[in-house]
Amino acid sequence: MNHSLSSLLTSRRGAWAVLAIALVLMVALFGLLRGADAPARSTHAPVDSESARVSALLEQFPDADR
Repeated sequence: MNHSLSSLLTSRRGAWAVLAIALVLMVALFGLLRGADAPARSTHAPVDSESARVSALLEQFPDADR
């Protein structure tokens, strides 16, 4: 039986094979990225950020956040 690549990929068996290969590749990729570390979270925003300015304003008006 002589199949071209397009008929192999669009057949029922070919679709399952492509799905299985994609699944194996994703699992391998997640396995490689498992050791990656997320950036450290900072408790303080930069001084010139909007969050820092709002915090400073809220300190001036104690009941303003309610």
